[in-house]
Amino acid sequence: VYISCVMERWRKPLADCLNIYSETTLKEALLSDEMSEVYATNTVFKLGKGKVFPEKEVLRYMKDCHMPVNYGQLEETLWYLPIDAIKHALTTEASLVQVDWDTYLYAPNFPASAAELEQLSHAMQKKIDQKGFLVAKDIAEIVNEECPAISINTTGYKDWAYRNVLKYIFRDEFEFGSSVVSTKGQKLEMWQVYREYCRSYERLTLAELKQFSNEIGVQIYWDDVLSEMVRINEVEMVRKDLIHFDIDMIDHVLEELCPDDYLPIKEIKLYLHFPTVEHPWNVFLLECYLLQYSKKFTLYHVSYSDSGVYGIIVRQDSLLKNYRSVIVDMLSHRNDWRNAQEALSVIVNTGCQARRRFSGLDEVVREASLLREETQKEGK
Repeated sequence: VYISCVMERWRKPLADCLNIYSETTLKEALLSDEMSEVYATNTVFKLGKGKVFPEKEVLRYMKDCHMPVNYGQLEETLWYLPIDAIKHALTTEASLVQVDWDTYLYAPNFPASAAELEQLSHAMQKKIDQKGFLVAKDIAEIVNEECPAISINTTGYKDWAYRNVLKYIFRDEFEFGSSVVSTKGQKLEMWQVYREYCRSYERLTLAELKQFSNEIGVQIYWDDVLSEMVRINEVEMVRKDLIHFDIDMIDHVLEELCPDDYLPIKEIKLYLHFPTVEHPWNVFLLECYLLQYSKKFTLYHVSYSDSGVYGIIVRQDSLLKNYRSVIVDMLSHRNDWRNAQEALSVIVNTGCQARRRFSGLDEVVREASLLREETQKEGK
C-alpha cells in the first residue's frame, strides 16, 4: 500500500483521531506498533522485503475485468496505488489497450470467440489481398459486415478501438502501422501508401487524388505525393520521371528574379525566361521545382493548397532558416502595418499564406517591431 494513498484516503480520521498529519508521522506510527511483518520504504508499506510492482497489480486487476475500465473505476478499486503508477502500467503493458478516452481493456478479454476472431482475420486478409493494405478505420466496417456477433458485443466501439485491440490479438498475423494494416513482415505507413499509389500512375488528377483520400479516410499527404509526382497545374500531376528540369539554368533565372534572401512566390508572374520543360511554366510547377529540385532555393510555406500556391522563395544559404524568421524579417522592413491584425493582412496579401491565422502572431509582431526599430536607428 502506498503511504501517500493511505494519507489521501483517510486524511481526516488520521488527523482528527490520531493527530497524524504527514506521511512521515504515519509511517513512524505504524512501524512503532511492533507489526514485524510490515516493512516500509519512503513510499510504500509492504509485507516482506521484496520489490513492489504496481504494474503487475494493475494487470492482475485488468485480467479480471471483461469490460472496458476507465480511470475513475481504476482509481476507485486500486485506491492503494497512485494514479500515475496506474497510468504508467496502462501505457507500458502491451496487452492493456485504450478503447475510449481514459478507458482501457485487457485485449485478450475482447468479446469474441476463437472462431469469430478467425473469421475476422480472414476478412481482413481478403481486403489486404485486394489493395495491398487495409486502412485501420475500415476494420470497424469489416466487423459490422462480416462478424455481426462481435459487432453486437462491441456496440459503441470507436474505429480506433478495434485497431488497438486487434493490434495485440493479431500481432503475429498482421503489421499494424499508425493508420494502415498490412501483411506480416511488410509493414506500411500511410506515407508509403500514398507513394505507392502515386508511383502506379503516369498522370493523376486532383479529383482522383481526393477520391483516393476519401476512400482511405486519411487527408492527402502532399509531401509524399509531391515526392513522386510533379504538379503541372491546378488539377493535374505527372510522375516525376516524365519531366526534366535544367536545374542550373532555372536557378540562374531565379537568382536574377530574387537578388535578395527571399521573395514571395506570388511576385513571380512571368515565366518567359525559364528554360522549356515538358509542360508550360506556372506557379504549381514552380512550387514543385523549389521543393524537390532546386540547388540554391527552397520554398517556405505553411501548407499546400488545392487551388493556389502560397509561400516565400528563400535562398538556401540564407541565415533565415524557417518560415517564421522570414516573416519577422519581412515585417521589419515594411511600414504598412501598426498592429497584429494589420501585420496579418500584410502576410496574407503578399501571398505568404492563404489563411488569416498565425500561431504566436503577437510575439512575431513584437520581434518585427524591435527589429524595425533597430534597423531605423542604424539607418540614422
